[in-house]
Amino acid sequence: MNGQDRKYQDPENYNTAEALSPEPAAEGNGTDTQHLSEIEQMKAVWEKEREELMGRLMRRQADFENFRRISRTEQEETREYSLFRFFEKLLPILDNLERALGSARGESVPDAHIAGLDMIYRQLFQLMEQEGVAVMDPTGRPFDPNYHHAVLEVEEGEPGCVAGELQKGYLYKKKVLRPALVKVCRG
Repeated sequence: MNGQDRKYQDPENYNTAEALSPEPAAEGNGTDTQHLSEIEQMKAVWEKEREELMGRLMRRQADFENFRRISRTEQEETREYSLFRFFEKLLPILDNLERALGSARGESVPDAHIAGLDMIYRQLFQLMEQEGVAVMDPTGRPFDPNYHHAVLEVEEGEPGCVAGELQKGYLYKKKVLRPALVKVCRG
C-alpha cells in the first residue's frame, strides 16, 4: 500500500477534494483515451445485456398473455360443456312437464293447477333460452340427419322433407343438444 492509498484508508487523513480531483495522467492523453474506450466497451456490453433482458421480458409478457388467453378460453369451453350436459339432462324433465300440461288440460284439473304448471314451464323454458337453448322447427324443411332422426316414413307431403315432429329437438348455441324425432315424406 503506498502513501496515497493509506491516506484514503485512514478517515482522519481523508481529503474529499483530493479524492474527487482527477489524478494527473502519467502518460498524458493515452490513458484517457484508453479509459474512454473501456467505458464505451462496457457501455456496449451493458446495452447488449439490456436488449437481451428486454427481449426476454417481452417474451415472458407475451407468454403470460397467451397463458391468460388460453386459460380464459379453456374456462369458457368448460362452462359451455357443463351447461350443454346440464341442459341435456334437463330435457326429459321439460318433456314430462309438457306431457303433464297436455294431459291436465284434457282432464278435470283445476285451472289454478294448470296455470301453475304452465308458469313453471314458461319460466324454465325462458331460462334455457336466455342461456342459448333454442327449439328446432323441422316441419316442412328438408330432412337433415345432423338435426333430425327419422322414425317414420309417410306418403303425404313433399319428398325428402319433414312431415311432422314426434319429439322436439333442441340446439344449444348452434350445436345439436337433442335431434328432433321426425316423420319424413317418402321420396
